[in-house]
Amino acid sequence: NFVVNLVSGLIAYNLMPKKPELNLEIIRKPNEIAIA
Repeated sequence: NFVVNLVSGLIAYNLMPKKPELNLEIIRKPNEIAIA
């Protein structure tokens, strides 16, 4: 699951690279990304 979270985080960051703060939130809350 850890690898899946990293991949989903990278994909989300690539799709919407707005601010590094968003990336930190993604790392802190990978479950929300999986749900979204």
